[in-house]
Amino acid sequence: MYFPYQAAKGQLALVGAAQDIDEVLQDKVTDPLTRSRLELAMRALDFAQEHLALGSRGNYRRYTALNRRYVVWNVFAAPEFSSDLKQYCFPVAGCVSYRGYFNEDDANAVANRMRRKGNDVVVVGVAAYTTLGWFRDPLLDTFVLGSEEGLIRTLFHELAHLRLYVPGDTDWNESYASAVSELGVQAFSVAQPFPLPTLTDQAQWAEKARQTERLILAARTDLTALYSKELSAEVLRTKKSERLARLKADYRDLIGGWPKAPYQRLMTGQVNNASLALVQSYSGLTPRFIELHRVLGGNFEHFHEAVRRLSTFDASRRRDPNLWNNVIAVLDQESTRAGDQ
Repeated sequence: MYFPYQAAKGQLALVGAAQDIDEVLQDKVTDPLTRSRLELAMRALDFAQEHLALGSRGNYRRYTALNRRYVVWNVFAAPEFSSDLKQYCFPVAGCVSYRGYFNEDDANAVANRMRRKGNDVVVVGVAAYTTLGWFRDPLLDTFVLGSEEGLIRTLFHELAHLRLYVPGDTDWNESYASAVSELGVQAFSVAQPFPLPTLTDQAQWAEKARQTERLILAARTDLTALYSKELSAEVLRTKKSERLARLKADYRDLIGGWPKAPYQRLMTGQVNNASLALVQSYSGLTPRFIELHRVLGGNFEHFHEAVRRLSTFDASRRRDPNLWNNVIAVLDQESTRAGDQ
């Protein structure tokens, strides 16, 4: 997505095809599914503004039908014996851990070149992304016409990026947005006068996700330790294969009694350094952010402010638990003083 010509061409096509949502809703030829999903998206945007301290800043008031499954395909790569994703730096997004393409064939071609160089690679179709205010992002059929839960989760995730984005720290940005979307979907589901089928049992689903993430990230930790040892490439390759096979077996055991399980698309595909690092990026810090929200009494404004203050420190410092405790204490003091006035 961030290579100049194809990125500009794809983004301009996306924005140029957008229609005002009011016009789409008033159009008699709009199909019932699109109409109901757009109405749901509008309710979710209002809810985010009123209850999650997430403003849309003029985004998501237009709609683009792309008539394909994903808007972009992101290519993630890691060396054969490394747990860390390769980084790529661009003028707008700063440094990120992927290369994005509006054309799936382009993404696969790049992925194949990276594989031939010995890298572990995963190509992930993405239903939405934000331009961080550079454009007025529209709603897209790639996530609007999916499940109700997926629509709302994606919308809250992207709104979180609009609220806070730290250039060069993918793990921080994505874990924060994942926490916001998870908390937001749970809050939204509780607030509905009539239950939406796909929004039920969100807390139970979140717990299943945590269990699965712990399993995946434990394997990544073991591989990181393995790669630090002075072993031959042949031995490393064998031990890596054994650990990944055990992860897949452990995953099958974990989800055995679940009618639906998190991370199925990832775990039924090729599991490698890149896919494990992807889970770290999007979920590694998520439990800590969710706990921060709980400690702050479920107050979203205080939560966002706490994350903002932590974000002003360098990458290693902002992950220090002691710093988190200090920020919480300061916010509590400020809240107490404000209440006394």
